[in-house]
Amino acid sequence: GAPALWAASAAGKFEVVRLLVEEAGANINQTTNTSSTPLRGACYDGHLDIVKYLVEHGADIEVANQHGHTSLMIAAYRQKVEVVRYLISCGADVNRSSKKGNTAMHDAVEGENADVCALLLEAGARLVPDEFGVCPLMCAVMIGADWILPMLLEHCESSEKRRDALKLLGCTRVDKKMDMVGAIEAWNDALKVPLTDEERQHVQEVADSFVVPDVYEGLKEIQTPEDVQAIEDNPDAIRMQALLIRERILGGAHADVHYYLRFRGAVFSDLGYFDKCYELWSHALVLQQTHLTPLHLSTQTMFQAFLETFLHTLNDRVVHMDNAGRRNAPPKQEIIAFVFDRVCYELERLADWGERPLSDLCNCGEDHIHSCDDEKKRVVLLGLQLLSLDI
Repeated sequence: GAPALWAASAAGKFEVVRLLVEEAGANINQTTNTSSTPLRGACYDGHLDIVKYLVEHGADIEVANQHGHTSLMIAAYRQKVEVVRYLISCGADVNRSSKKGNTAMHDAVEGENADVCALLLEAGARLVPDEFGVCPLMCAVMIGADWILPMLLEHCESSEKRRDALKLLGCTRVDKKMDMVGAIEAWNDALKVPLTDEERQHVQEVADSFVVPDVYEGLKEIQTPEDVQAIEDNPDAIRMQALLIRERILGGAHADVHYYLRFRGAVFSDLGYFDKCYELWSHALVLQQTHLTPLHLSTQTMFQAFLETFLHTLNDRVVHMDNAGRRNAPPKQEIIAFVFDRVCYELERLADWGERPLSDLCNCGEDHIHSCDDEKKRVVLLGLQLLSLDI
């Protein structure tokens, strides 16, 4: 539930807020059942007059909600520039992190507002990583917010991170912007970042230690301008390079790695190259089951994508041709067996998980706890459908 003061603050009703505080004696820091304060509610939609009133009457600007998300963070995410400016002037901690490691800078970048980013940086905000190892600079390149990049690159102390950020920008341009020319430009810029001998040695050590997954068929990450030149006229090589670089930088646990593997696989499926589609999806599924909680929505989505593609290719009334005009065969028993084994493994993971809560992340980095009964039934039913496929 939400106290009356929180509701009035969130709705922007200044007179109601004043009456509740001055005449009804409302607790100015009373929270909702998710630990959100009236101040945070006012910050959400940028009600600056109410924000100032609450702070002047004793509101604690550092009280966070159940996810560790503060008033400054939500104001930054919602692009409320004047609210951010005011909270900073009141001494709000610009480097405080949520339970997931997010800071106000992460939220400002997610909101794609250069003015908010500038305010935070001027106040001493640092580009610290979240629990996935992703700093605000990496957030910016992942969403393709080019207009924020110059100030973030300027505040990044590590040449290696600047280099990786520009490489990741190229990946975003490939898969999100469909901009091959821009990707090549970003990769060339990355390789121009000056490195000390020590940094260059570390870059090489990272490259040597990264075990390239089999799905990339021995592909090596670009390290020199000559490497970039060798692929600049090969769209398929550029796309695979983007997947490889993203996985190396973000790691196998990151949602973007899973999403773009699924996306690229779907493109291969649409072109009739089902075997390549299944390879990419299989890799994504293994990563999801390695890093995510059982019955995670992303894993269920991958299972469903496999099943729907199998059913589509087995439909006798649909003639399946690849991009070269060759007729496609139905899915091999091996890939169906692989997916079925993975369904069984998912249920085993659930049994081993015990009483711990299951969760899915929303786009603000906050977990939503859910019951697994419906999801479990859905996965079991999917397994039975796989067994019944007529191949």
